[in-house]
Amino acid sequence: MSEYKLMGIYKISGQIKLETGLHIGGDEGVIEIGGNDNPIVRDIATENPYIPGSSLKGKMRYLLEWYTGKVSKDGKVYDGKNLPKGSENDLLLNVFGGTAGGNGRKGPTRVTVKDCFLIKKSEEKIKEMKERTGTDTEFKMENNIDRLTSHAVPRNLERVPRNLVFNMEINFKVLSKDNKNEIEKMIIEGLKLVEIEGLGGSVSRGSGQIKFEDLKIENLFNGQEKNLDLNDIKLGD
Repeated sequence: MSEYKLMGIYKISGQIKLETGLHIGGDEGVIEIGGNDNPIVRDIATENPYIPGSSLKGKMRYLLEWYTGKVSKDGKVYDGKNLPKGSENDLLLNVFGGTAGGNGRKGPTRVTVKDCFLIKKSEEKIKEMKERTGTDTEFKMENNIDRLTSHAVPRNLERVPRNLVFNMEINFKVLSKDNKNEIEKMIIEGLKLVEIEGLGGSVSRGSGQIKFEDLKIENLFNGQEKNLDLNDIKLGD
């Protein structure tokens, strides 16, 4: 039997609740005087804000690189260059994929992170907000301060308001060569780290605090499922 035989596909689903405003940057387009210089990303079909799967996956990977001690002195993305050519003995690379110019690893990336769209109730909430205020987002005003001259450069940051909720779905594949529990553990730890750290831009200035809710994992081959609670996940040695 090939070591690449597909043994199962699992789905981790749940919701992402915004505890603070969220900023994930979109296309700035043409900026007018007094306009928005830090717009959020929006779904082109509905113009509603959404969370790109790439943003969630990238933050999970970034934090897991730190958590597993794989960050190099130059701070570049971990690419496994020091591994033997074609090696697949690195769990993080197997789960999240290789990088351009990496070690030439073979085999499929195990995890797929879907784009996260607003639940129906939150769609109705921002529609009502837009009708009432003329906008469905908030603008956080910030200043860059020159430490020597005290000169302030004001800027605004568009954020998705807190308390909105997005659906979330992450799939992961398990091959015959894999340890399913190791893959599942890494993904769940990644979610826990994102919940602790935050998502999107300006996290260090208060944006992007989130909460994962109603998590469950389902075996898409046989339909078996179980609930997940990140409060039960303990990080560190």
